[in-house]
Amino acid sequence: MKKVLLMGAFLMSALTIQAQTADEVIEKYIAARGGADKLKGVKSVRMETSTSLMGNDIKSVSTIVAGKGMRSDATVMGQTITQAFDGTKGWMVNPLAGSNDPQEIPAEMSKSLADQLDLTGPIVDYKAKGNKVEMLGKEAVDGKDTYKLQLTRPDGTVITHFINTTSYLDHKVTSKTKVNGQEVEGEVYFDDYRAVDGVKFPFLNEMSNPQFGRMKIKVEKIEVNPTVDEAIFKMPAKK
Repeated sequence: MKKVLLMGAFLMSALTIQAQTADEVIEKYIAARGGADKLKGVKSVRMETSTSLMGNDIKSVSTIVAGKGMRSDATVMGQTITQAFDGTKGWMVNPLAGSNDPQEIPAEMSKSLADQLDLTGPIVDYKAKGNKVEMLGKEAVDGKDTYKLQLTRPDGTVITHFINTTSYLDHKVTSKTKVNGQEVEGEVYFDDYRAVDGVKFPFLNEMSNPQFGRMKIKVEKIEVNPTVDEAIFKMPAKK
């Protein structure tokens, strides 16, 4: 009986240490990004990016107001593709698909846009957001040691953060979501962190997508808390 009790106490202690370790890493992660007060003070962001995809240069402007809406306008081959979320539903205009009329987008795609309205990210205040975090130990990524934290959202979406053990900033983030009933995995690498109004942002993102392969996205400019006319998030009437 004593052995059983001791084993139970040992397991409870191990679990407590693991939870503390995850929270400790998260605390340092938040501090590295600028601190909780700075992060929560970001109410809106406007970002200009450039990338090359299948031989095409793409310029994009994305605007997000926390908890309210988001919109991204990308210029491809002289045409502008718009994706937006108005706080309730997502929509897009894609002239490359043969129409200039706005169309509502599927719920799963709309959800991915809605997730962007959390400008602090899923780790900050993760418990209050209903997320669960598990420390999976350390793992070397591109020769760099990282802490591997797995976050699970209430809807089952799994996001794994690989946090640099020196800088305590994201080196890589992977995700598993369902699109059209199928599980889709994606990964993003982050580099060239710079402070904008006291908050660290990665100015170089490398994404891996099963549809497009790998592509590098360079951030040209970031504005923190710009004035935004929220009417831009509303789906316009069809012409």
